[in-house]
Amino acid sequence: MWKTVEYTKKQINTAGNKIASGHAQGQELQECLQIIDNWRAAHAFPMNTFAINLKHQIEGIKGAIVVQRLKRLETIIGKIQRFPEMQLYRMQDLGGCRAILPNVNAVYTVKEKLQNSRIRHELHNEKDYIASPKNETGYRGIHLIYKYRSDKRNDYNGLLVEIQLRTKLQHLWATAVETVGIFTQNGLKFNQGSERWLRFFKVVSAIFSIQEGTNVVEGISTDAKVVVAELIAIMKELEVINKLYTIGLATSYIPRTTKSQNPGYYLLALDVNDALLRVNRFNGIEKATEEYNKLELQNGTKKLDIVLVSAQSFDALTHAYPNYFADIKEFTNVLNRLIKKYNK
Repeated sequence: MWKTVEYTKKQINTAGNKIASGHAQGQELQECLQIIDNWRAAHAFPMNTFAINLKHQIEGIKGAIVVQRLKRLETIIGKIQRFPEMQLYRMQDLGGCRAILPNVNAVYTVKEKLQNSRIRHELHNEKDYIASPKNETGYRGIHLIYKYRSDKRNDYNGLLVEIQLRTKLQHLWATAVETVGIFTQNGLKFNQGSERWLRFFKVVSAIFSIQEGTNVVEGISTDAKVVVAELIAIMKELEVINKLYTIGLATSYIPRTTKSQNPGYYLLALDVNDALLRVNRFNGIEKATEEYNKLELQNGTKKLDIVLVSAQSFDALTHAYPNYFADIKEFTNVLNRLIKKYNK
């Protein structure tokens, strides 16, 4: 059974502000978390609606996959803290769908198909980070924010869902950023933490952009030889290859019972300290969301990185979320291949 919104706009914003400020304690804290949990869970139905449409739009594109996820509580709180003027009620990416596509042309083809489709939902916002990569980090991809509209399910009208479109190369970069950020306890994806690691990923973004024939992030040379020279120097300084290899060894044994090739909901809990990943699979969103909320509330001081995602199969899950499986071997291989290519 799909959750619907049970609280007012004022109650939702107040709960978000109290949680982000750290002032809520005891019963008040539990009430705030309950409000946030409901607000987030209410986005599951519109998110699923957009994911179904997105899967339809990528039909016929070899290698394309679609996944969906509800935003983690820790990330919600962190976003409000980083942007105090932001209200939880208007947060655009509580529910999100992502398509990973083989190349840049496929990304723009799917974008055009989405915008020309006959859906009644309103395109609320659009950001093209391929044409203009994020200056702070080098992030690339396209974000489309839709406002849900339906005559049949008007109890969800107005809820916002984010659709991300990325190439495989852009996705490898983004998940490598998150992987290193998790294991080094740096908020690299939020432009926080080690300046040298941040610079490393900006330079990698540049060489990936050059490979794909798209715009390079500001402040980095467009000459591949110059970019590779800096990249080699930073990798030597940070011992990047050794660190990425060590992170890759963190993948734990995953019980075969979770390795279903049928669509389902996956609850991933990565224990960074013990380098242990736990995966639970659910058939329905209600039980999955219930366990998700329970695990986040129990997290406390234990360093768990938790996410609830939907995927067509276990294989699709591991391809879409390699950061949680600590599988960054492909990123390392692509990086080494491009260094050899442009260092000739």
